[in-house]
Amino acid sequence: MKKNIKKILLLIFVLVLIFLAYLLVNISLKEKKVNTPADVNNQDSAQPAAEFVPEMMTESEKVEMKLGPQLNLQVISRDADGKVEAYKIIRSESDIINLNQ
Repeated sequence: MKKNIKKILLLIFVLVLIFLAYLLVNISLKEKKVNTPADVNNQDSAQPAAEFVPEMMTESEKVEMKLGPQLNLQVISRDADGKVEAYKIIRSESDIINLNQ
């Protein structure tokens, strides 16, 4: 009789462990949200990528930020009010940052 009770308790314990493992796997998979693929455009020809045009700082923005007007400055980011938050000094064409990439 005692052997049967031990077997039943062991079986219940194993089933509980299997159930907990199942829940753990299920929860971890839900946390890793799978990206859904974008709608595919079924056209045969590829559309050309938009040409990148860097945004350069205006003369008035340079004066407002007390920067030399002779500097060539690329705007990297703006705040909610449209004021320049980050910029980069451009000394040659290779210094331009392509923000589309």
